[in-house]
Amino acid sequence: MTDTQSITLADVPVSLHLGVPRAERERAQTVLISLTITRRDPPPFDAAARLADTIDYAPIIAFLKETLPARGPYVLVETVAEAVIAHARDAAGPAARVAVEVKKPSVLGGAGEVRVALVREGER
Repeated sequence: MTDTQSITLADVPVSLHLGVPRAERERAQTVLISLTITRRDPPPFDAAARLADTIDYAPIIAFLKETLPARGPYVLVETVAEAVIAHARDAAGPAARVAVEVKKPSVLGGAGEVRVALVREGER
């Protein structure tokens, strides 16, 4: 059996220019991004544990809030999810499993939301 460590960021609000129709991409809308990073064989998290022993999620949040919006506009929600996965894998290591879900509430006019989920695992 392999030990694992998972870190989840849930429903981080991110303002993006996103949508298939050009008119939709012209205005920013809030999407909710969740991601879980899972690593195998984490070190013991005893009293001597340091930030370097774990996944520092502060740069991932900065990517979501600052870098990701600056790279837009985006046509597909899947493109957003793929960009988040690539960044998270760079932060956690290529062997990590990264699952991302992007929720786009505005597309259904307040009656539900569209969700897109992607998972990438192992070496690229």
